[in-house]
Amino acid sequence: MQYDASRRFPSFLHLCQCHWRPNDNDLRSVDFLQFVPVTDVSGEGLASVIVNSLTEFGLNLAYLRGQGYDGEGAMSGKLNGVQARIRRMYPLAVYVHCASHSLNLAISDACTVVAIRNCVGTLGEICNFFSHSAKRRETMHQSIEDVCPESTATRLKRLCPTRWVERHDAVLVFLELLEPVIDTLETVSTWQDRETSSKAHQLLCAVKQPQFLVAVHVLSKVFAVSMPLSRLLQTENMDLCEAINLTVQLDTAVEQMRINADEEFGDLFGTIQIICRKLGINVCVPRRVGRQTHRDNTPAETPEDYFRATVYIPFIDSFLLQLKERLINHKTLLQSFRCLIPKPSVTQPRECDEQDLRKLYEMYADVLDCSELSAVGELRLWYSRVCDAPLTNAREALAACNPITFPAIHCLLHILVTLPVTTASAERSFSTLRRLKTYLRNTTSEERLNGLALLQIHRDLRVEVDEVLDELAKNSRRL
Repeated sequence: MQYDASRRFPSFLHLCQCHWRPNDNDLRSVDFLQFVPVTDVSGEGLASVIVNSLTEFGLNLAYLRGQGYDGEGAMSGKLNGVQARIRRMYPLAVYVHCASHSLNLAISDACTVVAIRNCVGTLGEICNFFSHSAKRRETMHQSIEDVCPESTATRLKRLCPTRWVERHDAVLVFLELLEPVIDTLETVSTWQDRETSSKAHQLLCAVKQPQFLVAVHVLSKVFAVSMPLSRLLQTENMDLCEAINLTVQLDTAVEQMRINADEEFGDLFGTIQIICRKLGINVCVPRRVGRQTHRDNTPAETPEDYFRATVYIPFIDSFLLQLKERLINHKTLLQSFRCLIPKPSVTQPRECDEQDLRKLYEMYADVLDCSELSAVGELRLWYSRVCDAPLTNAREALAACNPITFPAIHCLLHILVTLPVTTASAERSFSTLRRLKTYLRNTTSEERLNGLALLQIHRDLRVEVDEVLDELAKNSRRL
């Protein structure tokens, strides 16, 4: 379930359901249901619309086990948000903050470091400068063919604020096309058009600053590590355990970059110096004064020490902090569920594993339909059953679990794989809405809009023409 808070469509709520399809290659399915017009965008109003709409679809909300939204206050508020109001009615509907949104917010907040923030702003200006003119794009394309013909990228990507993977790609593509970008800006700065040439000269001066080059290389180094997680979080069959494990691995990798800051940044700074010598840029420590308030006044003997202390380390520390606050905290939600996926070569659950299972039993006692002792006994037998077949995620565990032999374990694993990880699939319905609700169709009816949206989103399903004609023939034509 997701609320569209964009300005263009401020009054639509789009509903999706996430369920497990055990007979379809063991994949978790996220199905679009409909767009619902809303007038009351408060937590109470949105919660009532969601509950009423799902009830009209014939869904039994007694089986509601998870809610997935972004961090918008009306949706995620702890007291009066949608998730809080729905959970008062259905206590087992656990709220999970979208992991893709969390990663995007972690990166955005980490970019508040002054050098990184200015670098991102300059990157956005350069991408907009070339995207708004066909003549500039053609000049850029010609420069790519002359300077680096072996490059696979042919144009810059814009820093999209919502498409997370594209933000990562935009920085990496810019770094790949750095020399053609500088060459193109030098060419455009000589044009007769005053406004265009002066803008190109300003951007060229910004790009040739050593601080910008250091910041964009640091960004690319961190984004190269976080991009795989961003891509995997948007896959449809990702379960919450696997997402948390990947996040922990990312956190470990970034921590190693911080621990080995001297070596990591030393190699990176060597690359930056080669590029600066090639472009004729002098890399030096900025002038220090007694009292400096507008830029870093860190004492340093060499440029490498200065930029390590003012750009690399602050950005890595900020990114680690945001990653722990926004993504690693999801582990508290899974702390009890981890006992269901034993580690390799572990034949018996530990005492803490049994305690975690008792917590799960206390929460889901109404749906397990067994005693607490029986559930603990199943856990011990489950560990013995899978000790020779190591499990890496909840999907593999559910596929290996026999519902007749382990009914309680199977039920808990079923709940775990159904918990929403990300709303990336639901967000893609925005693209469909933008294609359908155009200026010419602005007054389309709700029924027609939902019908067209279902045809577009579920275009993999075959539509029989004869069945459509039979359905239309049920109503008499108005002649």
